[in-house]
Amino acid sequence: MLVILLAGVAHADAVLVAPGPVAGWEQWRVTEGAEQVTAYVQHDERTLPLVVFAHCMGLFGEGHASLPFDAGATRKRADFQLAVVDCTEPRGKDARARAIALATRGLRTQPWVARVVLAGDDEGADVAAAALRYLAPADVGALGLFAGGGISHLFGTISEGRRAGDAQQRFAALLAMPDPAAESTPLDDLVPSSVPVFVTQGTRDPRIDSADALVVELLRRNAHRVIRYVVLDGVDRDLRAADGTHGEELLAEFVKWSTTPAGRTVETRVFVPGAAPARARTSPATSSVGMKLWLLVVLVVVGGVGAMIWRHRRRR
Repeated sequence: MLVILLAGVAHADAVLVAPGPVAGWEQWRVTEGAEQVTAYVQHDERTLPLVVFAHCMGLFGEGHASLPFDAGATRKRADFQLAVVDCTEPRGKDARARAIALATRGLRTQPWVARVVLAGDDEGADVAAAALRYLAPADVGALGLFAGGGISHLFGTISEGRRAGDAQQRFAALLAMPDPAAESTPLDDLVPSSVPVFVTQGTRDPRIDSADALVVELLRRNAHRVIRYVVLDGVDRDLRAADGTHGEELLAEFVKWSTTPAGRTVETRVFVPGAAPARARTSPATSSVGMKLWLLVVLVVVGGVGAMIWRHRRRR
């Protein structure tokens, strides 16, 4: 609680320092006391939601992995601004989480930002979840986890190893760790928070079991948790379909959902590149609307049966 209170009163300054290394991007520096972080931003002058995206695998080529979507094409199709933080550095999950939180606090006061949502992919998803510890509840409208590690990075690693046939070696590495609990898990970070959560995972992702476990625990531990879980049939860990296309519409879908997040839904759908979200197979057990309709049907049936029994007794 002390960290959150301090984060709320600290003053973070964001300054445009240079054009980005790729056309259409700007390089911003956010400072707060002795700490600073660089964010690469795409925006226009409209006042729109800002997505602060944690990506821990390098940016803009140079042998590194790129974003799991075409940032420029995605933003043109949706009304939001985008800031990407390369959390390859600093080392350590806690330091990376503080960097994402710092970028959020600094950029959220810009005149072209209406509100902020956090997101991340792969390890960046875990870091984005941890950043909630360093932000006031009012700082973030929603959290998007795209192909993250699931309930914990270690569980995701073991789950992936089980499919790859080397789970035993991965357990050996876990047993050799001096302090496996040194870093928080996404579950640790999300349980105390009330921020709505959007989770996306592909069925060909070897860590989907870990994502399932995270969603199950979030639903189980908080009956009021607002959550949307989208499982993409045939999509791998890079959010890439079998034909090589990326799920570029996923980020825009998350931002649209975050405008008025509500309910508890779990759905599986086939990924269709460039198309609007297909009609999904939704689980009514995790949908608040579905649950209310189900209860209404039960009450009507029970009431009808009760009325029949009462009339029968009166005739006797």
